[in-house]
Amino acid sequence: MQYIQSLLSRLECGEIIPEDDDHNTFPSRQPSSFYEDIFRSPPSYYREPRSSSSGTSSFSYSRGPSSSSHRNQERTRMPDKPEAHKWLKQADHDLKEAERRGDGSSCWITYMCHQAAEKVLKAALYLEDRDAAQSYQSGSQCHSLTAVAQQLSCSSILSLARDMECHVGHHTYMRYPTSLGVPCDRYAQHDAEFMLEKAVTL
Repeated sequence: MQYIQSLLSRLECGEIIPEDDDHNTFPSRQPSSFYEDIFRSPPSYYREPRSSSSGTSSFSYSRGPSSSSHRNQERTRMPDKPEAHKWLKQADHDLKEAERRGDGSSCWITYMCHQAAEKVLKAALYLEDRDAAQSYQSGSQCHSLTAVAQQLSCSSILSLARDMECHVGHHTYMRYPTSLGVPCDRYAQHDAEFMLEKAVTL
């Protein structure tokens, strides 16, 4: 048994074993070498972690540097209709509230329209790809209309998202004072009307 194990170990190390190899010469290596082979670290392609779409690390068990990227390209896009429905329902509520306020605070109407747009875009993304949608629930891009719209298959949606984002700027400008001023001074009725029109179209 030890001789067979020794042969296997030699083959794994790339050694060519002649047909007339004499088992009587075993062990030709140090007695502990077999155990060193058993407990040595696996090759790097068995150990390299790869990032999954959910943001956690998993491990690749197939050889070759291109295998994990090939698998990522073939990742199945899974829709999540119940989650999409929740986001769409809240988007509809936000939009109706913005419409109801009519002559109210322009900065709040503008912000509610941005919120409605963000939620309807995420609803659309949940209908196409649940994992991609979940990736926009945190991080620096989680409130970016264009970042979410770029993941969708409809180019006209991206155009609307860009129009809205270019008009109002970063989403925090509608809520917090900045070097550019305060929201209640920065946004006027025409901004609210513009955002409302785009949100309804979206």
